[in-house]
Order: sequence, then structure tokens, then C-alpha cells
Amino acid sequence: MIPFRQAKTAWEHGLLVQGLITRLDKLGVRLHPYYLIEECVGKDEPGICAAPDQAYTFGEIGAGDMEQIARLADRKWCPLETLLERLEQGCLCLGLKRGEDIAAFNWVNFEACDHVDNIIPMQESQAYLFDMYTLTPFRGMGLAPRLRCDTYRYLKQLGYAEFLSVSEYFNRPAIRFKLKLNARIVQLHLALSLFGKAQKFFVLRNYPS
Repeated sequence: MIPFRQAKTAWEHGLLVQGLITRLDKLGVRLHPYYLIEECVGKDEPGICAAPDQAYTFGEIGAGDMEQIARLADRKWCPLETLLERLEQGCLCLGLKRGEDIAAFNWVNFEACDHVDNIIPMQESQAYLFDMYTLTPFRGMGLAPRLRCDTYRYLKQLGYAEFLSVSEYFNRPAIRFKLKLNARIVQLHLALSLFGKAQKFFVLRNYPS
């Protein structure tokens, strides 16, 4: 039997829940918990936003640069066709470049949050931020907060005021990163599928604003 103190620690770190999800997955029951998060809440710019580094330029990344992204070894799940389709559907890719090299990027969907096929339509002033990625040679340089803050500024100039994103329930580093960007957790969602069939979606918890 697991001692109470160890069990309590495992529960607080999500280990028991993660273990249960893994066991159910082997039985054909797939549970996918995740948070809906609002970023950059309030009028003040997040304190983590760094001063611009002149070595990097921020802006839109267009179709001509998508091949550079598609060639990344650890992103085979997102081929060139998918990237171009995103652009055709009205999504925006915003990123940092050093010279002609892409250093980091994230995507913006103005129509909906479509995480795990759970479609949440965006309101007129809302934008859904997703697929943020820093290329390996540029990691550890503090580009992630710079990219996110530049993205907020750019979207505000376009008239958007509310920035939503998703973080996996067990991805604590991603959640901590967003909280430093004046984020707040809006809802806890659960996607459920049985034996590979159509998914059902539930809102497990609404968090106070």
C-alpha cells in the first residue's frame, strides 16, 4: 500500500491522475484534459516582456517561409500542405527572424479554437494562439516571452483585445510560462473518446475571473 504522504504528493503533482489516464487508454478509453487560458489579462504589459533585441525582427511569416518550417525534423506531424492550408484558411503565422532564418513562431486563428477538434468559435475581438515553437539553435535565449509579447502588441494594433490559448493539463512548465504573461485559467476541459470513436467534450470547471 502506498503511504498517505506519498499518495498525497503524487496526487498534487498529477501523477495519480496521469497514471489512471494511461491505464484507461490501454482499455480503449481515452481521456484528454486541458485548460482554456486567457493570456495578457489587464491593461498593463506583462513584466516578463523583454526589451526588443535588435538582432531579431518580428513580423508575419508567409507562404514563402513555410518550407523552412516544414523541414524541421521534430515537426513531421505538420507537413507543408498543412501549413499552407492554415494560411489559406485565414490563420496568421507571426515570428521572430534573425536575418533570413526563422528563430521562433506562433500561429493565430481568428475563427475558432479547434484543439482536439473541439470547436470554440472566437468572438469579434478574440484570437486563438497556438503552435508556438522555438527552433533548436535559438532555445535558451529568452525568445518565447519576446515572441508572445510582440504577438500581443501586433494583434492589439489589429483591434484584437482577448487572447486565448490551450495548455495540456499536465504541462506545468507551459502553464507557469503563461501565468508570467498575466494569463488566467478560464476553464478545465475534458475530451473523451471510447474505442477510437467520435469524441465528446466536457467543461469540468469554470474558474472565476
